[in-house]
Amino acid sequence: ALTIVSSGVGWVAQLVKLVELRVNELEVKCSSPDKEKN
Repeated sequence: ALTIVSSGVGWVAQLVKLVELRVNELEVKCSSPDKEKN
């Protein structure tokens, strides 16, 4: 049971990280289109 829960949490964590990265990219492009921040 613990392995299933941990793998599920890891999958959710990866999904959240991907969403946050995408949102950060959009915010940077909208706020400063002439400046590229990585």
